[in-house]
Amino acid sequence: ASLFPSPIKRPHFSDSEDIPMRFSNALILAVPLLWRLPESLALLSSSGSSSCCALKHRQQLTSRLALSTSSSTDSSSDVEASSSKQWQPKVKNLKARRQLLRGQKHNSETIGSMGFHHIEFYVGDARTSTQVFSSALGLKIVGSTGQHTGNDQCVSYALESGQVRFLLTAPYSQQVVASPSPSSSSSSDESQEFDAPNPLPGFSPSHAHNFFGKHGVAARAIGIQVENATQSFAAAIERGAEAVVEPTLVMACLAQQKQLKKERINNDNDRAAGATAASNCELAEVKLYGDVVLRFVSFPEKNNNHNPAEGDDAPNALPFLPHLAPTIGQHQRKQTFGLRRIDHAVGNV
Repeated sequence: ASLFPSPIKRPHFSDSEDIPMRFSNALILAVPLLWRLPESLALLSSSGSSSCCALKHRQQLTSRLALSTSSSTDSSSDVEASSSKQWQPKVKNLKARRQLLRGQKHNSETIGSMGFHHIEFYVGDARTSTQVFSSALGLKIVGSTGQHTGNDQCVSYALESGQVRFLLTAPYSQQVVASPSPSSSSSSDESQEFDAPNPLPGFSPSHAHNFFGKHGVAARAIGIQVENATQSFAAAIERGAEAVVEPTLVMACLAQQKQLKKERINNDNDRAAGATAASNCELAEVKLYGDVVLRFVSFPEKNNNHNPAEGDDAPNALPFLPHLAPTIGQHQRKQTFGLRRIDHAVGNV
């Protein structure tokens, strides 16, 4: 028993003696927290104040935004009201534009143009070029002039489809001794033996050769049908245009007169009776750009042959210019490809 001592016994405290010990231990644990208490209280107070300030600031921003939006809407409405009072478009839609422009006369038109009449090309070989144009574009060969009609200066072929009219002209050799062309007003009896001996006024074989040598196959004249060629020429000259050919009356050639007599005998209608005077035309030219001229063409009397309203199937007894002899045969009866009119012409300068 002495070799094994008894275990150590802890002192026993009563309940009254244990209370101070427990309090001291709790105080020891609470002392560090007491040191942090002011800082914690400061953080709590700052967070609370910051949240309050944020809430107040948010309320102020929302109130300011509401004021700004209301002021902007008021200002925009004021601007719209003021703008609506100051200016209103006269034309609101296409229908209103048509109603506004209907019946108004525009003073920008001074030459009395009615539309494209024809375009003349200078070529080197008129016959070959005519076949190419006719085959590629489906154009009818409606008239011609050359040595076969008594013209020793140039050969020309007229091609037509609807209101598309081309005149292809090639000069003869400069070595050909050409007698002066008889004028249309005082033609001799010998010249009357030929069907179409005269070229258009102002034509020069040397100038045509120079033009073709410089440009190749190119448009020489842009023909515009006008109400009165003399007045159109005067209006153009008054505004600075340079004259090339003075207004000249081009009489119908003998071949056209013969054709009209045949129609008068066969049909015996008013159209054939009045077509002789209507087939004459008045022609004038001014410079357009470069070596190209603007050609004014007018007809003293309106003729079904030159009525722009007629379509491709309209019966054209005569070529579109009076110096051309009519072409009769399969070329006249050829079916076209449906080309109706010339829309515009571009000048490359």
